[in-house]
Amino acid sequence: MTLPFLFILNGVLFTRLCLFRDDAVMTWRRALLISTVEWVFLIAPFGCNSWLLIAGADLTAINLVGVFLDRCSSKKSALCSFLRLVMFALTLAVLGVCFSASADISFRPVLGQFMAACSKYVVFVMALRSLDWQWFFLNAAGVLLCLKEANLVVRLLLTWLKVVPPSMEASGVTESEIIRGTVIGVLTWLKVVSPSTGVTQDEVRRGRIIGMLERVFVYSLVLQGQYAALGLIMTAKTFIRFREFRDKDFAEYVLIGTLASVGLAGAVALLFRSILGL
Repeated sequence: MTLPFLFILNGVLFTRLCLFRDDAVMTWRRALLISTVEWVFLIAPFGCNSWLLIAGADLTAINLVGVFLDRCSSKKSALCSFLRLVMFALTLAVLGVCFSASADISFRPVLGQFMAACSKYVVFVMALRSLDWQWFFLNAAGVLLCLKEANLVVRLLLTWLKVVPPSMEASGVTESEIIRGTVIGVLTWLKVVSPSTGVTQDEVRRGRIIGMLERVFVYSLVLQGQYAALGLIMTAKTFIRFREFRDKDFAEYVLIGTLASVGLAGAVALLFRSILGL
């Protein structure tokens, strides 16, 4: 993997994370905003050549097609998640071709000159110059994949298996909204919601954050080879929520979501360990 490819991959992943953080339906305005940010990531550090123009045009087309697909599938959580994953796969394919070694894309020389000048006056810039940027961008890409794309996979799995507990379905929040709060978004429901109060959107959002943090911890532990420490996450979750596991349907839902979340984050970490040669 070339350094420019890893840089733009992180830029695309970060943009998706920031602009899709509420899992709202893709709109034309949001698609244009995402496309504009991606064009900045493409042109600002690399300049302008035919490969970059092709990449920018393809990414913009993917975003615009995503608006149509999101609107067609907004009422079907599984289909929406699947289509978003397909669009992300297309994005990876475009970046893989346009940033291959044959494209010969490199950073602007002025960026290195700027950092060299700044390092004379700012201490931390000197440290940045000595940083292994390929290692940094690889790890950052792994974390970003665990934060956003892994959530789509688990959402797709939970919807396909139809394991949402009946008590949660009766709370007033749709299945799509509940699953969008996972991975382990259900933990917020466990924490504060009773069958009489229902699930609120704020609780679903907090659950999404819990799932993100869980995957980041799992990714970090597996990347360092600390497999035994994964048991601490599972044990702590089980201990804190022991009483709520009396509901069999709910317990199965949590178990499937947890195992899927941990498994995906671990798989991503193992992949990047292999790439890094650890």
